[in-house]
Amino acid sequence: MNGRAIMGILAAAAWALSCHAQLIGPIPPATPPTPAYTPPATIDPPVVEPAVVEPPAPSIVARDERGRLKPIVGTPEEAAVAAYAFDAARRGKIAASAAARKLDLDRFVVTNLDKALAAEKMQERVRTESEFGKLFEARDLTVAMRFERLIDRLERDRAITAAQRVRLDETLLTYERARQEDIDAEAGSDPTRKGVLNLRQTFADAMKEPMESLERQMRDVAEHLFDPASTFKLRPEVEATLAALRAESPASKENIEKQRMKIVREMLDLEQQRAAMTARLTARTSAK
Repeated sequence: MNGRAIMGILAAAAWALSCHAQLIGPIPPATPPTPAYTPPATIDPPVVEPAVVEPPAPSIVARDERGRLKPIVGTPEEAAVAAYAFDAARRGKIAASAAARKLDLDRFVVTNLDKALAAEKMQERVRTESEFGKLFEARDLTVAMRFERLIDRLERDRAITAAQRVRLDETLLTYERARQEDIDAEAGSDPTRKGVLNLRQTFADAMKEPMESLERQMRDVAEHLFDPASTFKLRPEVEATLAALRAESPASKENIEKQRMKIVREMLDLEQQRAAMTARLTARTSAK
């Protein structure tokens, strides 16, 4: 075999090896050994708090021997809160929220003093008027003087839970139904009478707390009428009456108190009353 043939054979062999390498690709490295199995760490199951079951809604419905609904102390909402089985910690939150609401109510009455005084004058008429058409003003005052409900404030301040609110609503609904039964029985088949009785009740409910606030604040102003720091100017005749009261003997304390209240109620105009009540509100809140 000559040299040219040998060179041809070697070239063919090299070409074959190259094609083979392209077909099978590079040889992969050896597989590393599998690590030993380690079990996962034990995870404690989540702690599930037991569900809080609220006590059943209390009842504030009580009837006398004739089957009539007995009057309650305070408002229906106050009675419902008082009857509910709250723990001591919850009672503390409720007391703080109710105190803040009471102060807000005083501010509301001062801001709407003209309407509060009009509602005060309207009370006797609402109690005695038998014609519904003559009580439209009372209806308007009811809307104007409606203040935030106690349980609304308690829930807003998170003094009670949503579940407790549901229970209190159940208590109030039961009471309202019982009260409506009495109104329906008294009205009989007379729709006008029923309308008047319902308006009376709505007016009384809406005005109870504002009227208590008005009286409380008027008395507070009267008690401090002799304070030297006055934030409003009195008319000369009022100043003269005050000077005469200061000169009276301490033995006539009851008369002095009556005269003070008369000055606040009858001798101060609306803006002087508002100014005096505002000054006392500021003094009470700054003292806390």
